[in-house]
Formats: sequence, structure tokens, C-alpha cells
Amino acid sequence: MKLLLARHGETLLNAEHKFYGSLDVALDAVGKKQAEQLAQKIMTVPLTKIVSSGLKRSRQTATVISELSRLALSVDQRFNEKGCGQWEGLNADEIQARDPVFWQRWLDDPLNVTPPDAESFAVFRLRVTNAITSLLNQAQNSDSIMVVSHQGVARLINQILIPVDDYWTPDFRAGSYTEYDLKQGKVVNVQRNL
Repeated sequence: MKLLLARHGETLLNAEHKFYGSLDVALDAVGKKQAEQLAQKIMTVPLTKIVSSGLKRSRQTATVISELSRLALSVDQRFNEKGCGQWEGLNADEIQARDPVFWQRWLDDPLNVTPPDAESFAVFRLRVTNAITSLLNQAQNSDSIMVVSHQGVARLINQILIPVDDYWTPDFRAGSYTEYDLKQGKVVNVQRNL
């Protein structure tokens, strides 16, 4: 089977390098164009299912693909980005200015230090693990499934599929997809940022 992980197109907050996690922001003009280009690229893959996170930026991206491929779009909130709590809508300089000590603690251990009112990494990991496990368990060997989601979710799914210590790599570019070929539940080939 094939699993295609797509990252939504660009948003204004994305372009401004702000933390936006669970904020429900729309694609900007660049992001809309990226979604259209992504949909055109995907047309070479015979998709059998399209799943999107529940956040607007992913749904907008997935809708373009869904309409072009004439496949129904499923929405699964478990593929939503990790909530950043009080840091949402702020950039790194703004966060550091508000609380430099906590900011440094987070920089030193971002997977174990949770920003105020944010979703912990452990809860995020469990949520996404359950979502991708459920999706893959229901898939047939001949399926080509696209999940349209977010940088953090894609990194986590990558870490689940290809056990690596470094959560932060690879980078998933806005408006691109990474294709995983799976045989008997194991990744046999990966093509990144197509």
C-alpha cells in the first residue's frame, strides 16, 4: 500500500513564523496556489482514500485534491496539529520576551516541557498514533491513502513508520507530500517532499 502524507499549503501565520497549532486559520494566496499544484501532482497517483485533519488549512488543501480526484473527503480530528496553548499566534521573539526562563526550558527539552495551556507531547503522540494505526489497520494492500495534515503530525507519523530518535527531521514543506510504500506494515521506500 501507499501512504501519502501531505502538509497543507501556506498560511499567513506560517509565513510570519508564528506558532499556530490548533488555531483554525485559512490558507493564504500562496497556500491556495500550493494546494492546486499539489492536487495536480497527486493526479498521477490512483488514490483510494483522502483523509484530512479537521483544521481549515488542511481541509482547504484536501478539498482541492478531493474535487480533482473525485473522491470523498474524510475528516479525522485526531490528525489535527498539536495545540500550542498560550503560544498560539506568537513568534519565538514574542514568546521569549514574555517568559525567557520558560522559553529556554522548552528549547532545552521541547518534547517534555509543555507550553502553558498546550497539549502535551505525550497526549499528542497517543492521539496521532491511534489515528494512523487505525487508518493503516483498515487499509488493503492495494490502497493509496492520502492524509492531509500538518508539520508536527507528519513528523510524528514519520517517526512511527521509520523509528528514529530525532522527531524534528525531516522537514515537510508546505504544499508538498511524502510517499511511503508499505509492505506487510513495513516501509520499503520513501520519497520526500514531492
